Amino acid sequence: MLTNIVVSVVRTCTRFALPVVIISVLLSIGAGFYTARNFSINTDINKLISPDLDWRKRDNQFEEAFDRERLILAVVEAATPELTSAAAKALTAKLQADKKNFEAITALGSGEFFEKNGLLFLPTEEVGKVTGQLESAAPLIEIMAGDPSIRGLTGALETGLAGVKRGQVKLDNAAPPFNLISETVETVLAKGSATFSWRELTSDKPLTDSDKRAFIEVKPIIDYSALEPGKAATDAIRQAAADLKFPTEYHARVRLTGPVPIANEEYATVQDGAITNGIGTVVIVLIILWLALHSGKIIFAVFVNLFIGLALTTRSAS
Repeated sequence: MLTNIVVSVVRTCTRFALPVVIISVLLSIGAGFYTARNFSINTDINKLISPDLDWRKRDNQFEEAFDRERLILAVVEAATPELTSAAAKALTAKLQADKKNFEAITALGSGEFFEKNGLLFLPTEEVGKVTGQLESAAPLIEIMAGDPSIRGLTGALETGLAGVKRGQVKLDNAAPPFNLISETVETVLAKGSATFSWRELTSDKPLTDSDKRAFIEVKPIIDYSALEPGKAATDAIRQAAADLKFPTEYHARVRLTGPVPIANEEYATVQDGAITNGIGTVVIVLIILWLALHSGKIIFAVFVNLFIGLALTTRSAS
């Protein structure tokens, strides 16, 4: 039965070859035009799973409550904690003004509340230690607060040396701040510029990488019709850092992580080598057809028919 149908179709196409070719070409052109105007992609992977499933409903409720899937975490790193704070504050302000690419911007672990109440988040013992250090350094802080310049720094150093002379401060305890200051001055004389951290100066232990790092939580506007749905937002963050002259003004850099940048990287792999892979596939198909048919005319006909079939199939899918 099936054989008879195939034979009848082939016989009919052979008998009316020209009309069949014309109709096929017109159909493929129409399908291609329709596809170009109506075909689109949706890169929201959550749409691949039915929202009517019980576990999917709970997952959607969780996402609506916490909204953790559409976030970008911008990590700002600079040479000193002060520069990190300044860079993060400037970047936050610039991104908040961009309503085209972002819904909300939140600076984590900073802001007016943390500046006023940050000590409340420390353990009781550490709070006592910090306040004790502030109390002992009160004379130096008063000098620097009144005159935050080289003259004020010189006055603070003179006060520190006077304390050493009177025996109120041990020379070994005063060595780290003096070493830090001297290294900074020597770097400026040698290279013309340097970074200096007051926090490191007043700290009794070396600063860690986490002390020079700030986090900004970004909620972007996602375009699921694009292959990389969050690319516009991530590009806007990097451009904002470039506009603020992060490397020169703040000695800082910004890195992006979180669900949106990771998804962008995953989708970007679709484009990697797409042209090379496509050409390679066509060449392999031609080789297989040549080994099977050994006829240029038949291979050309099969190839044209293949593209017509793909055009019609794509139109049906769209």
